[in-house]
Amino acid sequence: MPCYEKAIEAEPGYWHPYYCKACTLVRTGGKRRQSYELIRKVLSRTEADFAALRSDPAFQALFDPSRPSPAGQPSKRKAGRRRKR
Repeated sequence: MPCYEKAIEAEPGYWHPYYCKACTLVRTGGKRRQSYELIRKVLSRTEADFAALRSDPAFQALFDPSRPSPAGQPSKRKAGRRRKR
């Protein structure tokens, strides 16, 4: 994943290379702990962008699968599984 490392080194404040690296690690069976750390970095870099949504139950449901989805129904989607197209 040298391309992600170069992008992170060039722009350490930009969230996208952290996100891409985390996705690659998850999809290729990489280290989960490292993936979580990268996801944490993505969220810390985009925090101000979503500040207005923090108190919205629909936004909170994105981070807590036990909360009802925005439509009022519990989410049926399981983490790590993609929907069939």
